[in-house]
Amino acid sequence: MTRLQLLAGIAVLSFAGAAQAGDTYVSITGSGVFLQDSDNEGAFSTDFSTGAGTAIPAGTVLPGGTPVGWNTEFDTGFAVSGAIGKRFGAARVTVSRQRFRF
Repeated sequence: MTRLQLLAGIAVLSFAGAAQAGDTYVSITGSGVFLQDSDNEGAFSTDFSTGAGTAIPAGTVLPGGTPVGWNTEFDTGFAVSGAIGKRFGAARVTVSRQRFRF
């Protein structure tokens, strides 16, 4: 985990919380996702027959031992949600709103 990710996590946690006054409450929560890209490689352990939707024609047989590799790139994502509600004894009524950015 990088220093920036750690600081961002602490900042997000410091802003998350709920303020209660009597039976009415307000809540604001925020979060962030910071994933690193993923590089993968390997080889087929047995013969593999391709399907539709690939660059190789469907039905092509790739022999066991054929090397494969791919890269998956992840974007940073954030979410903020807020709620306001009222407590009626053991029951609560809450109205919430969420906003995401990916």
